[in-house]
Amino acid sequence: MDGVRDAIALESVTVTFGGGYTAVADITFAVPAGSFVSVVGPTGCGKSTVLNCVAGLCAPTTGQVLVADRPLRGLNRAAGYLFQQDTLLPWKSVQDNIALGLQINGVGQKERARLSTEWAARVGLEGFTNSYPHELSGGMRKRTALAQVWITEPDILLMDEPFGALDVQTRQIMHSELLRLWTGSGKTVLFVTHDLDEAVTLSDEVIVLSAGPASHVLGRYPVGLPRPRDPIDTRMSTEYGEIYQSIWSALRAEVLRGYA
Repeated sequence: MDGVRDAIALESVTVTFGGGYTAVADITFAVPAGSFVSVVGPTGCGKSTVLNCVAGLCAPTTGQVLVADRPLRGLNRAAGYLFQQDTLLPWKSVQDNIALGLQINGVGQKERARLSTEWAARVGLEGFTNSYPHELSGGMRKRTALAQVWITEPDILLMDEPFGALDVQTRQIMHSELLRLWTGSGKTVLFVTHDLDEAVTLSDEVIVLSAGPASHVLGRYPVGLPRPRDPIDTRMSTEYGEIYQSIWSALRAEVLRGYA
């Protein structure tokens, strides 16, 4: 996406499902190319709906999504999608799961083997290439899923609460792994999470959505913490605490309204 200022732009996106339920209304924001942007909001506020619109899995009722300055029509071929629940195939080994996207794209077996071996090493799974998903820990499954998405070299990475099911310690390790892979890659990340701590730790900007229905953008908050970042050190800084409190002061009322 050389020369493209915004990798993703949503322009007045509204999504209304059958039965007249409006999930999100008039959503407008842009994600600069090469940046890491998180979307947070109360449960049920339409965060995943926004991500699915960018993926091309859900068409806006009104408004439009732009990818590299062009209106999105159909699936977003520039994006890889990491879901909350991994999509590893239980009958395939770690190496074959990592290589799945390459196989679908018609890459030859020899090249698939080379790249999947390389990516297994990059995510710390050198000794587990012949293991199967049921033999892996939750963190190892996430490493496999990360490699599976990253190996196809998408310009955009869409992540829907990918670490939500992990314990706190494993989640912190995966934060470090994700930042290590992303730093210097030039890739654009749009990351959906309910965890404000996670959003501030990882992101260049946090977008806050209001409670639904008809959720809208409540605020946009730049995260001016220096990079490269170590997630643990970042959370100990005064600047982190100030940014967190600023966003939470806006988000708290919406969380309570969403639960009500």
